[in-house]
Amino acid sequence: MAGTYALQSIDDEPVPVTLAVLGSNKLEAMSGMLVLSDDGTFNLTTELHITNNGSTSTETASDHGDWESEGLEITLMDSDGGRTTGGMDGTTVTLVISQVPWLYQK
Repeated sequence: MAGTYALQSIDDEPVPVTLAVLGSNKLEAMSGMLVLSDDGTFNLTTELHITNNGSTSTETASDHGDWESEGLEITLMDSDGGRTTGGMDGTTVTLVISQVPWLYQK
C-alpha cells in the first residue's frame, strides 16, 4: 500500500472544504497529500487557506512518523506520539481525523 495519495474529500465533501468559521474568520483545507513509504514511514501535508480579520494567508500543515497496517486497517503514529487510524481499500486510504473521515486516493 506504499505510495502517494491525494486528498479527495473531508466528511464526504470534495476539497476544498471549510473546516471552521468564526465570524468573518475561516479555515479551509485546499489540498493534501499522504505519502506512505516502503520503509514504514509517512508524511502527511495539508494546504490550508486562512482568512483572519479580512487578511488571507496560505499555510502548509505537516506531520510525519511511522505507519503500519493490518488487514484493511492502517495506523499512523506521528512524531509527537499521536495515533491516527483508518482504513485502506485498494487505491484509497481513509483516515479518521477528529472523528471525521478524510479520503485520500492514489
